[in-house]
Amino acid sequence: QRRRAATYIAATYKPGRVVPSSLTVRWAGQAAPASTMAHVALIPDGNRRWADANSLPHAAGHMRGAERVKEAVKVAVQEGVEVLTVYAFSTENWKRDPSEVAALWRVIEENLRREQQSFAKQRIRVVAVGEVERLPASLQELIADIDRAQAAVEVELDG
Repeated sequence: QRRRAATYIAATYKPGRVVPSSLTVRWAGQAAPASTMAHVALIPDGNRRWADANSLPHAAGHMRGAERVKEAVKVAVQEGVEVLTVYAFSTENWKRDPSEVAALWRVIEENLRREQQSFAKQRIRVVAVGEVERLPASLQELIADIDRAQAAVEVELDG
């Protein structure tokens, strides 16, 4: 039986580092394997700093961060984590240069589009929370498409 340490466990990552083969989170000062967690929250941080440190545009840092998130999703699935929340965009991000905000939305949309079929096959549900109406229309439509595809797979597999 799996131990439930807490409802939310925050795991931060650094964009230049590869996610280890076993996702480990810290809770109450103790390391715990992801397999003991029901819900892991991933807070991408440092993408712009990584890009700056490597003399790259900020968009490159966001693309690198998206690669790390993809690795974290893969490990979470392997470890049996039931819910992985990725805090991908905060209201503070709206204060950034409009070109960077647009680039960040492009990175998110391109990655969701690329992984869309994989989500359905692995029964990964993608849910946007917060001020969804502020997302670009194309991203709102993509998320709705992913949700419809997931519902169809569930009916097919469960029905």
